Amino acid sequence: MKTDQKTNKALVQRISISLQPKLATALDSMVEQRGFQNRSQAVAEMIVHGLIQHQQEDGEAIMAGTVTLFYDSGKTGLLQQLARIERKHVEECISSQHVLLEGQHIMEVVIVQGPV
Repeated sequence: MKTDQKTNKALVQRISISLQPKLATALDSMVEQRGFQNRSQAVAEMIVHGLIQHQQEDGEAIMAGTVTLFYDSGKTGLLQQLARIERKHVEECISSQHVLLEGQHIMEVVIVQGPV
């Protein structure tokens, strides 16, 4: 177990912060309510979320994601409308996968990318 502790310590860097008493109390309350193991875990999660938000504000950053659709292919005009939308956004819709389900139902996963 000592090896694991040494390995974990090598993967983290200790920092120190000072908080006003009211803010420290609020942090402790959140740690307890959200089930964090300690303050460090809570603060690390907040920093990660803050960094993600900061990176999203960078106008040149590109993100990828998926849009998952479930639909009835028998609905008149639906397939043509979906195809028109994908063609209109051809730079963002980089791929799609259709999965045939029971009956006329389809699951379509559209892979998208673009500026944040």
